[in-house]
Amino acid sequence: MILSASNHLTKKRIAIVGREKQTVNYQKALDFFSLRYEVTLSTGNLSGFDALLLPGGGDIDPVLISEPDMGSKNIDRELDILQFQALDLFVKSKKPILGICKGFQLIELYFGASLIQDLPLPSLHPVQENGADSLHFVHCRPLSCARTEHSFSSPDFPEKVLVNSAHHQGIQKNGRQLYPFQEAEDGITEGVCHETLPILAFQWHPERMLLSEDRKLQQTGQLAFTFFLSLLSV
Repeated sequence: MILSASNHLTKKRIAIVGREKQTVNYQKALDFFSLRYEVTLSTGNLSGFDALLLPGGGDIDPVLISEPDMGSKNIDRELDILQFQALDLFVKSKKPILGICKGFQLIELYFGASLIQDLPLPSLHPVQENGADSLHFVHCRPLSCARTEHSFSSPDFPEKVLVNSAHHQGIQKNGRQLYPFQEAEDGITEGVCHETLPILAFQWHPERMLLSEDRKLQQTGQLAFTFFLSLLSV
């Protein structure tokens, strides 16, 4: 298991496109690996960055995907537009991208996925009444077997792994050329990578698991980030 990034990786610059106060855990996760990053809302200076991190947050404005509002919450249209612009720039530049929770959904929708705006109850995934994440198992396919033009150098996830969840939306149909390598027991996709581009995304929150006091959750969160590091090392 990789505990810190190599000197080569610490020179890479990662853009976290989001609001400063809402990205603290993502910053801590990148600090864990001694990675360089900047939280920004400016899409005009992104060409100088080597990778993009799209963090979690509120729901994506359904207007931006030409859908009526059917239960979306905590919408920030200004941020949605900036994040879609950043995603488009990094996709076209073929630079590494990591999406988490909302970032996962942004990536899926960019590639033509369809979204369930409010998962039916009872659900495995929403935030609990006490504010804690839900915990549930996901079934994992080997990333090493993904039909990708890039390779992931980290060990594969176990066939079944416990992850956290804090979302009331989910992907109904995956986007084009996205390989779904993780799926919850209710059929909701929890992890994807792109077949030809260096893109990795999780519906769950590896950054919070990385910072957990539970050793097993820490290890799973750390493994998710080591896959991202392998994309950065190219």
